[in-house]
Amino acid sequence: MCLNIAASAVLTSVGGLAKAQGGAQDVYPSRPIKIIVQFPPGTTPDTLARIVAEYLQPRLGQPVVVDNRPGAAGNIAADFVAKSTPDGYTLLLGQSGLTWASALFPKLPFDPLAFAPISVLAGVPFVVTVRKDLPVKSVQELVAYAKNNPGVLACGTSGNGSPQHLLAELFMNKTGTKMNLVPYKGTNLIMPDLIAGRIDVMFSAADGVLPHIQAGRVKGIATVDNRRLAALPDLPTLAESGIPVNTMMWVGLLSAPNTPPAITRRISDELRSMKNSPAILQRVSAAGNDLRVDGPDEMRKTISKDHEVWTQLIRDARITLE
Repeated sequence: MCLNIAASAVLTSVGGLAKAQGGAQDVYPSRPIKIIVQFPPGTTPDTLARIVAEYLQPRLGQPVVVDNRPGAAGNIAADFVAKSTPDGYTLLLGQSGLTWASALFPKLPFDPLAFAPISVLAGVPFVVTVRKDLPVKSVQELVAYAKNNPGVLACGTSGNGSPQHLLAELFMNKTGTKMNLVPYKGTNLIMPDLIAGRIDVMFSAADGVLPHIQAGRVKGIATVDNRRLAALPDLPTLAESGIPVNTMMWVGLLSAPNTPPAITRRISDELRSMKNSPAILQRVSAAGNDLRVDGPDEMRKTISKDHEVWTQLIRDARITLE
C-alpha cells in the first residue's frame, strides 16, 4: 500500500515536471513583442524594424510592434532595452554605433556590448561621394589629390562620433591623407552643400546618395563595405581600390543581456527565411540596404571585430565628444 502510494507520488511528480518543461518550451511567445528603435520614424533602421515586425508577427503568432525612442545618439533606446526583463519581449533594433559607444561615452549606465545578439539584419553601405566638379574619378585619384593638397579638401560629417566622421577618420588613417572635417547637425544638411560645391567629400549612406549619383549631381567613387552595392554594381569597394578597409555599417536585432539563448535562437531561425522572400529582398534593397540575416554567433563575432576596430581608431585619432 505504502509502495503504491510512493510510486504514484513519483509518477505524479515526474508527470508534472514533464508538463512544466513542455510548457516552458511552448510559452515563448505568449504575449506581444516590442522592437525598440534608436531612431525616429522614416529612418533606415525604422524601415527595417517595420519590415521585421511584419515578417515575424505571423510566424511567432503574437503582435510585434515598433516603438521609436530616439535621442542621445541612440543611447535612450539602448538603455531602455538593457534594463528590461531578459525574456525576449523587448528587443532592440540597434546599429554599428553600439560597438564604439563605450569608447565615446565612458559613463554610460549600461554596457553596449552586453546585449544578447539575435541577427545582423542588413548591411548599410556607405559611398565615398565627391562634388561633381572635383577633378577625381577614383579613390586612387582622390588620395593623390588629398596628398597634394593636405588639409584643403572639406569633408562633411554628422558631428563627432557619427558614422560619417569615423569613416572619414578611417579613410585618412589608411591612406595617410588629411582632410578638413566639417561637422553638421544632421546628414540631411550635408548633401545640399556637397551638391552646391561648398564641401568636397562625404561618406554617405547609400540610400541618401543614390538618387543624386544617378542624377549626376554628385559622383560616387567607391563603396565602404565588404562587397559591392547591388544598386551601383560598377562601383568598386575601398578594398578593391587598394585601400585596406574591409568593414561595414550594419543594423541588427538584439535582446536584453542574459536573454536565454533558446529565445534568441528562435527569433533568429524565423528571420533566416527572409532571404528566401523576393518581396523582402526588394523592400530592403529599395531602402538602400543589403539583406544579411546572420545568426547570433555570427553577429557576436561582428560586434567583437567592430568593437576592436572602432575603439582603436577612436583612441588613435583622439576623438572625443567635447
